[in-house]
Amino acid sequence: MNKITSGILAVGIYLGIIFLILLYYNVHKIKSKNYVEKNANRVTVTLVNSDKTVFNRNSKISIPKKPTPRHHTINKHHIVKPIPPKHIVKPKTPSKKELLKRQRAIAKKREAERIAKAKKEARKKAIAKKKELERIARAKEEARQRAIAKKKEAERVARAKEEARQRALAKKKEAERIVRAKEEARQRALAKKKEAERVARAKEEARQRAIAKKKELERIARAKEEARKKALAKKKKEAERLARIRAERERKKRIKERAKNLFSSIKTPTKHYSTRKEPRVTHQRSHIRHQSSIADNIKNTHLSGRVSNKNRERGVVNAYIAKVKNQLNNWNAQSDYKGQSATIKITIMNSGHFRYTVRHSSSGELTKGLKRFLDQLNRIGLGVHRKSTPYIIEVTFRAR
Repeated sequence: MNKITSGILAVGIYLGIIFLILLYYNVHKIKSKNYVEKNANRVTVTLVNSDKTVFNRNSKISIPKKPTPRHHTINKHHIVKPIPPKHIVKPKTPSKKELLKRQRAIAKKREAERIAKAKKEARKKAIAKKKELERIARAKEEARQRAIAKKKEAERVARAKEEARQRALAKKKEAERIVRAKEEARQRALAKKKEAERVARAKEEARQRAIAKKKELERIARAKEEARKKALAKKKKEAERLARIRAERERKKRIKERAKNLFSSIKTPTKHYSTRKEPRVTHQRSHIRHQSSIADNIKNTHLSGRVSNKNRERGVVNAYIAKVKNQLNNWNAQSDYKGQSATIKITIMNSGHFRYTVRHSSSGELTKGLKRFLDQLNRIGLGVHRKSTPYIIEVTFRAR
């Protein structure tokens, strides 16, 4: 590009020099022509060895001033002999009639010259006017051409700007499309990752539930086995106690019979003691007490199991609700609504996703911010729970 510019500049300089030379030659030629036309009728005649000079053939004779001679030493060896003057023919004195005729001819000639000069000037003026009109027309045409060129240049610049804007817009749209595609790919990857994590969590939770169910079955089996062992031990102890009671009863009976046989020959009144009443009542009370103790123990075992299960479930629910409240309190933008509060009803599915309703709020801005936060939290999830029915909780949120 620089070489082309320098070449064009050199050619322009060369053409400019040629134009200046031709212009100078043309101007000089025109000046010479004008000078010749102006002095066409003027002739200067100088007579040799004469002090008279005649200007213009028809003008009077003028006597010029004699030049002052220069005084200088003359070398004798270089003395030039004077040239004898030529015979000068004196002009005839014209008569008055000839002079009048000559003057009329001169006047007529001068009038013709003046008319020719006027015509020439008029023609020059017409030519100059025509040239001026042509110049004005050329100037107008050049101005129109420049305006058209300027308009075309402006249109070209506008088109170039529009093309550049369109290219920039297309480039921006392409960049936005690429960003959207990347974001969609990222979202798909994130969704896929979340789905894989959810499946893994579901599998882990199913495994944990299976393990918990197995442990619960084992615990129930152990409890049943322990209850059976305890029942057998208590039954065995009760049988041993009853055997001891029967043995003690037989021993006392034998002692009484022996005493009766010993004093059978003596005729004395004796008191009859009821040996049957006390053991019977005692044995019955003991039997009833031990039977009720076994039943109560079994019943208390089942009741304690149920109470422990209920307590365990309540503890799980409380821990889950505390976890949900902790996640709600982790809202980073709550400092913008410091001091404001809202009441929210949340229905949590076992998958961790939830539905919510803002029942009361201090301001509309807090409601909008809470909705944005809860929608974002719903996409992530609050974590799965084992309960078959949804959790329905009501949370009073206060921004800190």
